[in-house]
Amino acid sequence: MRTHAISRASLVIFGTFLLGCSVAAEDYEADPDVGSTHAAVRIQHVTSPSGETRADALAGFVRVAVSESAQEVLTLAGFKAELPPKGECFSDAEASRPLAIATDAELLEAAAVRLETDGGIHELAPYAFPNVADLLRGVVYLSRDRNGNALPMGATYTLFGNGIESDENSNNTLEVSSTQPSPPPLARVLVAGQPWSGSISASPAPVLDLSWEPSGDGNDLVVVTIEGEDGYYSCTFTDGDGFGTVPLITHSGVELGLAGRQGLLSLHRIRSLVEPGSGAIAQVRMTFDFVLQSQLTFDGASVSSDHPE
Repeated sequence: MRTHAISRASLVIFGTFLLGCSVAAEDYEADPDVGSTHAAVRIQHVTSPSGETRADALAGFVRVAVSESAQEVLTLAGFKAELPPKGECFSDAEASRPLAIATDAELLEAAAVRLETDGGIHELAPYAFPNVADLLRGVVYLSRDRNGNALPMGATYTLFGNGIESDENSNNTLEVSSTQPSPPPLARVLVAGQPWSGSISASPAPVLDLSWEPSGDGNDLVVVTIEGEDGYYSCTFTDGDGFGTVPLITHSGVELGLAGRQGLLSLHRIRSLVEPGSGAIAQVRMTFDFVLQSQLTFDGASVSSDHPE
């Protein structure tokens, strides 16, 4: 199979705030000779401050040796990422960043990878993984376009992969199929008492209160991120609580809620599901990241909602 050199545009999916959480035990058995193979896909759907929607999918098949941590390799490849524990916050400067020393791990090539939803069939294209200090090599699979309609929220997703490389001493190939429900979009969101809009103005304050309609799945999370001149700051909440209070003073003393401060406010609804694979596939991980974005300014004035739910 011919793979493409990964472009700057395609790298957006790696640079975006990748979040993940597991709602299932991550126990599996590794072959004592070849280790284990893991299938993973991350779907992100973003509604920008202008109301425009875009969506991406990132998929891959990771083979790790017995001596390697599959979870660290998945993090390095972009399928998993750190997020604050529930009820806690951190800035990018405060976040720990584990780096997998994946000296014997590989992203396997496949004949075809696609997602099927109510929006239709979403074929993924192969790209050479942007090698990081020779720690990980191989191929990942990315969306060919960023059409939000092709990856809808609140739909059932099925991941199909076939012709996946097996171990180098075998001519056999692997297949994977996994179906999972995605969460609904965030709804009835209030920020500092105001309905969600593409532009929100809040009074200067030490905290920012938010509320939303719970998804109905107790495993889902809501992650609030503020990106500004000081980098990003994020807090994690239990989706089922329906509310969260973001402290606007970071651990390093930066006051984000001062008059005149502004940034991009993002609400992520995260659902990550892990299930046992079949055959030589140890596990299949499917993560959904559905995002609402707004321009947030602390100046005390209020604005009306220009992008109603």
